[in-house]
Amino acid sequence: MNNESISCLQSIQLSFVSLKPPFQFGGFPNLRKLDLSMVHVTGKDLEDTLSSCCNIECLSLDRNHLGVELKVDTPLFHLLHLHIVRCDFTKIELHAVNLHTFAYRGPLRPIVLNHSSKLNDVSISLYEATFQHAFASLLNGLPSVKHLTFHIIFLQIEVCC
Repeated sequence: MNNESISCLQSIQLSFVSLKPPFQFGGFPNLRKLDLSMVHVTGKDLEDTLSSCCNIECLSLDRNHLGVELKVDTPLFHLLHLHIVRCDFTKIELHAVNLHTFAYRGPLRPIVLNHSSKLNDVSISLYEATFQHAFASLLNGLPSVKHLTFHIIFLQIEVCC
């Protein structure tokens, strides 16, 4: 695959692979949709890959295990839809000003999408959490949500003495 064919790619779906971009990777300048399912990738390589996808509109991450935070400092101006399912990120922090929909299913983690003022629909499914703690944490990281669907699979009840 040469640089011309890479620049033509608009959608990539990868499953059960190891992702390691080459040194000085130029990215996918016209990529609109990226779907990574059960992909082995380091946090740095994922951040570099996402930072190089300046036109990405839809990002889906499913069962990718990094054990580190998902943080992309480069603004993702075109990102509209973000879906994260059963990934073991320690924190999620993105700068996506035009993000419209966000879906997350997994353990309670800090989620910071403060710059996403157009965030309309959010769906959060947590595996195990205390309602008060989870809800307060999410509201701090998602301050401008219009519609929130919130589900805790194993609700823990906090007892006060």
